[in-house]
Amino acid sequence: MERNAFLCILYIMLLAAPGPVLANAQTEREQPRNKRQAQVLLPIASYAGMTVSAPLFLALVAAYGMTQVTRYAIQLARSRTRGQLSSSGDRRSHNCGGWFHDGWCRPQCRSYEYEDWRSSAVCGGWKCCKVR
Repeated sequence: MERNAFLCILYIMLLAAPGPVLANAQTEREQPRNKRQAQVLLPIASYAGMTVSAPLFLALVAAYGMTQVTRYAIQLARSRTRGQLSSSGDRRSHNCGGWFHDGWCRPQCRSYEYEDWRSSAVCGGWKCCKVR
């Protein structure tokens, strides 16, 4: 019986011993927490001052919160009506088209272009038009 009592006390000590050790390790981890949070916010900084499409805007709000999105002045792209400005004279006409950026965001694709529906999310309400 003495042996069982000794083993029970030994196991209880082994189970209780990591508690204070883990508590000290947790306070040491809290110091670089601000650095980790700054690293997490780094990707949102790449969108600072940009106008992004609705799906990307919603993803940024879901990931970082509305306060961070407004802090970096990220705006939601609004679609314009046809005929307001030509696509060549509009400030929102920019590159799209995935890895190679071989398309242009336009309200309507021209006769020699086709709509790349996979890359149109970057264009907001417009279409990503690529040359055929």
